[in-house]
Amino acid sequence: MEERYINGDMEDIYSKLAVEPVLRMHVLGLVASGFASSTEDLRSFFSKTLYAKQYGDMESMMEKISRVIKMLKGFSFFKDSAAKLGGFMPAFDLGDEKLEATLLGKRVAELYIDPVSANHLVKNAGSSALEHVMAINHCLEMRPMLRVKAREAEDIENLMETYDVTPPDAWDLDYEEFLDKFKTSLMFLDWMEERGEDALLDKYGIAPGELHSKKKNAGWLLYAARELAMLAGKESEAKELNKTRLRMHYGVKDELLRLVMIKGIGRVKARALFRAGVTKKADVKKLQPDELARLIGKRTAERVMTELNAQIVS
Repeated sequence: MEERYINGDMEDIYSKLAVEPVLRMHVLGLVASGFASSTEDLRSFFSKTLYAKQYGDMESMMEKISRVIKMLKGFSFFKDSAAKLGGFMPAFDLGDEKLEATLLGKRVAELYIDPVSANHLVKNAGSSALEHVMAINHCLEMRPMLRVKAREAEDIENLMETYDVTPPDAWDLDYEEFLDKFKTSLMFLDWMEERGEDALLDKYGIAPGELHSKKKNAGWLLYAARELAMLAGKESEAKELNKTRLRMHYGVKDELLRLVMIKGIGRVKARALFRAGVTKKADVKKLQPDELARLIGKRTAERVMTELNAQIVS
């Protein structure tokens, strides 16, 4: 073991910088941070990277960067200097284009998500929990999706009709991928409807560890979608996205959100309180200590009462 891992030969490392999802995040980040303000600044930066040292093909890299810049302008993440000049670009700027990120572009860079994902969320976030999770499942950060098995396909197609979801045509190349995204979305909906980990494992074949990882990624993308909606002035859309984000985090229906946000109360104890007619923090404060202990257990009740600045009487 020591011979292999400590004294053995080091593995070769190869740069992945030219992979487009990586490249577009770096280009946006460099410009948004002010580290680069022109194409020449980008050339200077990337010429000093491991990629340049290994491959030395900066012209090919600059061609990719040029395509990325065009894409970011199309997303309104970069200001379009040519547009400001009525489509005219001075000859002295052709070789060294000035670059500046928009407010939207700067926020996308701060959120550290793929610009393509951000653009999709800006345009397709939707208004319901299903639309929200379908939107994030379109993003690169959520891959891989849960696969639809052949025996499941008909049931999934029927459920799409139930939920009024319109898939691509069955012969389209992205049809099967759409089914996978929809199945993954159904899994998230079940989690937010308070289905347990064992039930999700039986129904979707997703282990608790994988579920935790997917929830974490989903929560981040929902947060990003909320931030982008707020920046666009879409307050009602941002509010619904935030509700879905919290439901994703806690795995509860809307009606339990006020309870699970009290430290020490999870979704099982929140459901027990709700069944007893306790629906919000103020209701919890009104309970007698022994009644609260009966509903959620003495230790949890003590922690909750402390959290709510109330003294439990034994």
